[in-house]
Amino acid sequence: MMRSLAGLLIVALFAGVFYKYYWSNLQLAGAATPAQVLDIVGVKNDLVGIAMAERTYSAEHGTYASLDELISSDQLIMKSTTHNGYTYSVETGDQTFRAIAHCPATTNPGCIDLMIDESMEVQAAFGSSDSHESAPASSDSHESVPDTSDSHESVPGISGAH
Repeated sequence: MMRSLAGLLIVALFAGVFYKYYWSNLQLAGAATPAQVLDIVGVKNDLVGIAMAERTYSAEHGTYASLDELISSDQLIMKSTTHNGYTYSVETGDQTFRAIAHCPATTNPGCIDLMIDESMEVQAAFGSSDSHESAPASSDSHESVPDTSDSHESVPGISGAH
């Protein structure tokens, strides 16, 4: 019984040291805090919800709708058009839409606007109508990054390790 207890303590100590080392390295590297990660996940989920509502609305009405129209038609159930400082907007065209989550750059320096369109992929929003300053999103961004290497070969759609 003492051996299993000692083994459990060693594993717990190892896990604690690993956890502390891992998070301290993330903090030093400028990575987001756990709260910021949760905010981004919530914003991405909201954008996917807006995009799904747009698809449903389009199937029923033959056109895309503004954010207010989606909410008033009950295609989208949102208590608020904001999420921890992020504000949402929708730009529509005849056969296109773009839902944008505008980041609160004044209170959260370095944050980026996110967007989703008919592709149903959340991406960094470059050139949004409010022209917030945006930097590339994380490596799951799906935005193409220009190749600055000396190689003349390029592979479309590949922007780094995923």
